[in-house]
Amino acid sequence: MMIKKCAGIVSFAAVVGLGTLSLTVHAQNAPDDSSQTAQTTGDDMAARVKQALHSQPALNDKHIDVSMKSGKVVMRGFVNSQGDMEKAVRAANKTAGSKNVVNELKVQRDDDLNPTSG
Repeated sequence: MMIKKCAGIVSFAAVVGLGTLSLTVHAQNAPDDSSQTAQTTGDDMAARVKQALHSQPALNDKHIDVSMKSGKVVMRGFVNSQGDMEKAVRAANKTAGSKNVVNELKVQRDDDLNPTSG
């Protein structure tokens, strides 16, 4: 009987000790501002989506801005065609998930964005 109580105390102490340890580690690694963590995570996601867009063959992504708003990836700017818009949306959805992407892209030819003087 005494052994069972001791084992129970040791188990309890081990659980309490691990709990304290994890709290200590969490506190040491925790950022000062939780919104900063959310911003960093958002920046990481936006960067991953931008990289996914950039890696699409024949997609001109130089006029696409990718940012985060309310936990969603927002794509704004211009693409050369409806096909480019579809490629961009597919790449963003594949990276961030279809429920997490807001498409605010417009179709406008690159030539129209950078007219040359004649």
